[in-house]
Amino acid sequence: MNQDWLLFKRVFNPEHRYVLATIINTEGSTYRKSGAMMLITEQTSFGLLSGGCLEEDIRLHGLECLANLQQKVIRYDLRNESDELWGLGLGCEGAIDILLQPLTPENNHLNFADLLEFISQQNLGLLPLSPYSKTVKPLSIETDINRLDKLSSQQCELIKSGKSIRVASFKHSSTGHRNNSKRSENHVSQGNASKTSDNDNQPNENQDLLIPIRSPINLLICGAGPDVLPFINLVKELGWQLCIWDHRKGYLNQSCFNAIDKQLIKPHSISASFMNKMDAVVIMSHHLEYDKHYLTAALKSNLDYIGLLGPVKRKLKLLDSINEVEDLECDIESNIESKYNRRLFGPVGLDINANSPASIALSVVAQLQQHFYSKQPFMGLFDKALSEKELPEKEFSKKELLEKEPSDKESLGKDLYDKKLAESTRHLSKTCNTQEVDE
Repeated sequence: MNQDWLLFKRVFNPEHRYVLATIINTEGSTYRKSGAMMLITEQTSFGLLSGGCLEEDIRLHGLECLANLQQKVIRYDLRNESDELWGLGLGCEGAIDILLQPLTPENNHLNFADLLEFISQQNLGLLPLSPYSKTVKPLSIETDINRLDKLSSQQCELIKSGKSIRVASFKHSSTGHRNNSKRSENHVSQGNASKTSDNDNQPNENQDLLIPIRSPINLLICGAGPDVLPFINLVKELGWQLCIWDHRKGYLNQSCFNAIDKQLIKPHSISASFMNKMDAVVIMSHHLEYDKHYLTAALKSNLDYIGLLGPVKRKLKLLDSINEVEDLECDIESNIESKYNRRLFGPVGLDINANSPASIALSVVAQLQQHFYSKQPFMGLFDKALSEKELPEKEFSKKELLEKEPSDKESLGKDLYDKKLAESTRHLSKTCNTQEVDE
């Protein structure tokens, strides 16, 4: 779930009082889905849960929540024709349930500062919420899948794709047990009206919500030319983290880079180890020799997204030059099949006929969004669990396949070997039924 984490961290003050508003259930068509968050202050709010239509009313409910220091759930059902009576007339044809939690210095902001710090460290985790608990529970991140109640393979697939799920008996790692308290109150809000909800589609009172949490994309751009400015604007809007490298001090001293993490680079200081701290790199210095150094380090790193600006001919020239001095096995003849070039996107960006700095930046950022969020952005949560699970008899474990000698791999055949490896990483135990939060 994409959140405005950097914005939340920038505005958070441990001496102030807030309300955290989280969508916990949706039905029909809604602007955002379960897990989306908004931070409310006594003066304003940060983040969106709707298209801007409900935020002020949500904030007013949040102030009530802050006054009595009790969490509560409010409901907006915009499928009702009487929606227009409240001056909304949105026609969204959907309903959302929102959990409001008071964050104050007295309750240590429910550890919200720790959550922000966790996210700033480039981590993945699950945030459990108990929407109908009578007590306000601290926010606690779970990072070890093996410590969760056993999840079905379907639940795991939903989490890996970034979707929130409901579970019947989640054990909070901070307490070691689950609170089975009865549902407290459930408000239905249409404009200024409230009433008790008896909607049969509401989440079960004994269910908890698990929200996948991940840090914003940490992007490294190698090159600080004038065409980088559109990247800065787009990345800022998306709430990603950005670092810029360049070998030209004059470029880095431009005022547009004042608030950006930047580093003056020399050839000897370009290292794969630093790149490993990032999620992705886009190489666009427009300087062939420096692009060679950047690309060499990127290929030696663990990054699975390496973007290279420029035509295919330029990419092949760089790879050929790298092969002359480095043993990276960059196969120029079949670069698509190369284990390194599977991570290399060059020319970088989606093919949208981009021909200006702004449209090129749009195509690259869109490709990054697609790469990190459209498939299984939370697969990393399961890496440890998968490595520790026992596979059925007659199946190769991931570890065994990776440790096999070349002769064994050849005897299996490349296609069978790749298939077995993929199957082993997908293997998960099936233990219970699942219920996806959003319809």
